[in-house]
Amino acid sequence: MSELVEKSTESLKETLKSLKVSCLLMDIAQHGTKKYFPDKSTEDVLKLNLYSFLLYIAAADGTISTAEAEVINRAMDSSYTVEDYRQLAEKAKVDEPAFSEEVPLFLRAAVEFDNQMTEQKTAEETQNTISVCRQAYSLFIIGGLVAMMADEVIHQSEYDRLMDYMETFWNYIEAELHRDLELKSPRDMVQPILDTLSKGAGGVKV
Repeated sequence: MSELVEKSTESLKETLKSLKVSCLLMDIAQHGTKKYFPDKSTEDVLKLNLYSFLLYIAAADGTISTAEAEVINRAMDSSYTVEDYRQLAEKAKVDEPAFSEEVPLFLRAAVEFDNQMTEQKTAEETQNTISVCRQAYSLFIIGGLVAMMADEVIHQSEYDRLMDYMETFWNYIEAELHRDLELKSPRDMVQPILDTLSKGAGGVKV
């Protein structure tokens, strides 16, 4: 595992860790969670959505490699085998075109939670309030990069899948959230990083 992949994986772990507090708050408030997943905890739904997304990116080249499974395990503090991940990917139907068009349940609930918080606060208070949607957007962007770099070669198919999925993610936030987070588009977030990698930085081939 290259140093860049290792650092990116640790960044994903830290971002996921910070979101766990927000998950607890969402469970308590029940804005959206009771509607979209009444029988599951918010953290469980987040992890399931994230696992499916990481596998969606990893499987873009037709298979999930041992290196990709190891990176996902490290990021998620899990110990699944390659075969486990292949079965999960099949169950999640990551190879179907509709996968990237479906808004993850966690994001739907996060938008409702953020909107409810916005309604309860002044404009100044809202500006200083952490947005779960912003946290989730960062998490999935970082996760996509980690999954793409896992085997230290970034394939065009992986990039295309990342863009398709995150465009749906970003567009949903832009359309449904009642505050402007001024989020950069997925392309504007990812392309500068890939431009740097294409110059030979980090030991990852683009």
